[in-house]
Amino acid sequence: MTTALPWLADQLITDIFAGLAVLALHLLMFRADALHRPERWVLVLLLAFAVASHNATLAVILAVLAAAAVAALFRRDLVPWSSLVRPLAAVGLGAVMLLAANVAVSGRLAWTPGGASLIFGRFVQDGIVKRYLAEHCPDPRLRLCDHQAEIPDNAEMFFWGRGVFDRLGGFTGLATEMETIVRETLVAYPWMQVETAARATLQQLVLVRTGDGIISWLPHTYGIIERFTPQLVPAMKAARQQQDEFGFDAINRLHIPVTLGAMLLLPFVMALAWRRRVFADVGLLATSAMLAILANAFICGALSNPHDRYGARIAWIAVLVIVLVILRWPRPARSP
Repeated sequence: MTTALPWLADQLITDIFAGLAVLALHLLMFRADALHRPERWVLVLLLAFAVASHNATLAVILAVLAAAAVAALFRRDLVPWSSLVRPLAAVGLGAVMLLAANVAVSGRLAWTPGGASLIFGRFVQDGIVKRYLAEHCPDPRLRLCDHQAEIPDNAEMFFWGRGVFDRLGGFTGLATEMETIVRETLVAYPWMQVETAARATLQQLVLVRTGDGIISWLPHTYGIIERFTPQLVPAMKAARQQQDEFGFDAINRLHIPVTLGAMLLLPFVMALAWRRRVFADVGLLATSAMLAILANAFICGALSNPHDRYGARIAWIAVLVIVLVILRWPRPARSP
């Protein structure tokens, strides 16, 4: 009730697996001895499916694994090398699942495309693309030179606003051009890249609002319903969700402070476990949660665009950690 978790579970998208992947990873690394063999296999399959379902989830898991590998260099007692075997196997299995799914759906053995386009969107929103075009056009390699005035300052409007992006071929037609601009702007404006990436990461860190991607503007869902279940279209269009008759302002008066407060408390839980040796296992979970939330903020903020949905889909694990601390807090002994 106090987080976005129920709403994430309701949506038919992969966001629910972002937080679950972090929990599965933590259990496989640090609590495998407390699990039965079937449970370990189920967690491996869950983690594999989660990383196959979204590139950002894969990147977050790899970031936490990298931190664990660094810790293993100095604290073998805390992170033995053997604890990384199952998570790495799950990531490898997830890569195979993703490639197999793309072969089954499209007939092509390929990784899910779009990496350069995502960071290109942030460059559009931060003004980097406009600056680059203003300084380098005309350029025969860049068709966008002829459409500089049509490029909006919002990445969502650029990609989904049915404007110049669609006319120039969309993700397929502009793929090479976007890769060129991304690559050359990284070299041309290094300080601007660092500054905007840091700002986007910090912005993503505090964007945890529930309801992003639920109210009214759901073009992919509309398209699927219109294509496969056209008899449901009249009811769909008449629903309160499509009429902007409900919102999340009231529920976010609870969700936002609870989530941000839990995130702020994670370092204190880690310090408590480290200095006083209490809640040691929960302190370790707090560390995994903190690393995942920070990695997610950079990956989704700096390498894409900050959105509330990107933060909310993983920040709920911070609330879980605080709930565990409360449940484990020592009670005063009762008198006889």
